[in-house]
Amino acid sequence: MNHPIPSDEPEPISALASYRILDTPPEAVFDALTRMLAARTGAPISLISLIDETRQWFKSRHGIGVEQTPRELAFCAHAIMGTDVMVVEDATRDPRFSDNALVVGEPGIRFYAGAPLRTKDGFNLGTVNVVDLKPRTLGADERVMLEDMARIIVEILELRREANSVVHDERAVARVAAQSSLENARELQASEARLRDITSNVPGVVYQFRIDCDGQPSFPYVSESIRDLFGLDPAEVVRDADTWFDVIHPDDRPDLDASILQSHASLEPWFWEGRAVRSGGDVGWYRGSSTPRKMDDGAVVWNGLVFDITALRQAEQGLRQAQKMEAVGQLTGGVAHDFNNLLAVISGNVELLADEPDADTRALAAIKRAADRGAELTQRLLAFSRRQPLRPRTLDIGELTGKLTGFLVRTLGETVEVETVAPGDLWRAEADPGQVENTLLNLALNARDAMEGVGRMVVKCANVHLGSDDVVANGELPAGDYVSISVTDNGAGMSSDVRARAFEPFFTTKDIGQGSGLGLSMVYGFAKQSGGHVMLESALGVGTTVTLFLPRAEAEARRREDVGPGETPTGHGETILIVEDDGDVRALGIAMVESLGYRAIAVSDAPSAELALAGDMRISLMLTDVVLPRGMSGLELARRVRQSHPTLGIVFMSGYTADVVQLDESIDAGDVLLNKPFQRWQLAEALRDALG
Repeated sequence: MNHPIPSDEPEPISALASYRILDTPPEAVFDALTRMLAARTGAPISLISLIDETRQWFKSRHGIGVEQTPRELAFCAHAIMGTDVMVVEDATRDPRFSDNALVVGEPGIRFYAGAPLRTKDGFNLGTVNVVDLKPRTLGADERVMLEDMARIIVEILELRREANSVVHDERAVARVAAQSSLENARELQASEARLRDITSNVPGVVYQFRIDCDGQPSFPYVSESIRDLFGLDPAEVVRDADTWFDVIHPDDRPDLDASILQSHASLEPWFWEGRAVRSGGDVGWYRGSSTPRKMDDGAVVWNGLVFDITALRQAEQGLRQAQKMEAVGQLTGGVAHDFNNLLAVISGNVELLADEPDADTRALAAIKRAADRGAELTQRLLAFSRRQPLRPRTLDIGELTGKLTGFLVRTLGETVEVETVAPGDLWRAEADPGQVENTLLNLALNARDAMEGVGRMVVKCANVHLGSDDVVANGELPAGDYVSISVTDNGAGMSSDVRARAFEPFFTTKDIGQGSGLGLSMVYGFAKQSGGHVMLESALGVGTTVTLFLPRAEAEARRREDVGPGETPTGHGETILIVEDDGDVRALGIAMVESLGYRAIAVSDAPSAELALAGDMRISLMLTDVVLPRGMSGLELARRVRQSHPTLGIVFMSGYTADVVQLDESIDAGDVLLNKPFQRWQLAEALRDALG
């Protein structure tokens, strides 16, 4: 397949040649970037690719053995045609690559994501990219990491080209100096001025480090940018090398010393990553690299760059935290699903026993209350795992918080001052109003407890616009418009350890019996499921601010509202097919269905359901669990039986979320979902609606 050719093809090829990087040996700084990229994205292959007239050449490669490929096979030849990250989720389904030799043959590429290496002059030299041998998607935080990597790589290349240009100029000046010492002095001053200008605008500290033959270290040159990155005077560092070494974090100083000694002894490239304590007392992360040269006098000299990677490390930490929360969410969601099956059996049988003439109503009421409390607990678990059913609609957040203020004042007590701030031009948000109210109530109660019942709480709403260059919540919030709601208290605040675990389910600092530890985790799950995010800022003795970001509404959401209990509708002998793998839930379903005036047939899996439908044409409706054994889900079963029974009513049961059904376009909009555990009146309403 032919690869695309940029209209200005000679210019980027010429620009690439000016960097003098093609066919150079591997370097530690670039190899470290590809290793980190592979580790952070989970991709088996990561590359720094450069494109010339005929080939794709890899300056750094992780997870692949070849040094280059023909240009006509390169995914990067397509990626350099644009300015944004190019993503191919499944190459076999993309007409540009489906017959590509790298896809149909070795290594069998399926997924590709690459960010162009775009120079300040607007030329794309190649890409930094990740490759996988199985289809997948690219997360927002992974996209940000690719873009950051591309900028860092180009900055390093630009610095080297500028440095080479300065060296070339200085050599020319030296030749002229042999003819005229006066002209030499002037040119030397101009060259030094150019060098100062270049190094002062490089996004990092340019330095020359030297170890004399007697082992004495020094910095003959340090760029002015060391003031911004470390708060140090470059003249002081030149006078005393320890001035810079003293700001290195004590825990990271041994690794720095060891890396310098190793590079000095072996003359191999130096690479270091660690922390430094800046002049204001805050700690930043830095990375340095260079290649040593042995001088004629026996000294060893390193010319290199140290740059700030604090934002990159924060993004990595945010990614790890998001992955941990996702894993915990999957676990809690599975537990809640199984628990909902048990609660369905308990609450359902309580309802059936209540109809018996000699029923012990007090005992049954106690069991019912316990089951309801268990259902509330599982609902909170589902909220954290983002599997609760939501009914989002367009909300006036300012109006909602204003109406809620009076309730909060009564709930928190007279000793807590409550203030609500909302601008008049506040955007409308897209969210479930009931869950927004629950979230604000949770945050208000947490604030009251943090202030021990006495203090001031401020609820503030604001419009937030995030551009593609904005970094919010460690990259977890995509670009777009949001409405923020922040709850601020002047309570005790949190330590860094407590902040790190605040959103984990069942984590609490309250005494036993005074909190489940699910409040903030439920807020976290609701925010993520709604397409937003939640951020936490806190310091001991200062207070806490929790900020909820909700997406700005674009159109009025239309969702079906639950009906409340009224007169319970009954059947007229219609036959209901129940498909449920849990024996107790299946038995409960039979009893409930028959108590409502229907005839019940029950099976445990999808193949048995298909046999039942083929043998009994009187079946009017199928009541099926979404999750079934033996390789066919309730959704797949519904798709199959639609072909032979197009008028069959279908009601789904699930311990997860209504969105499971709504997101599948092949399921009819008229189908109904029951969330476990459900009451008999809810089952009756669902059967009536599905039967029409």
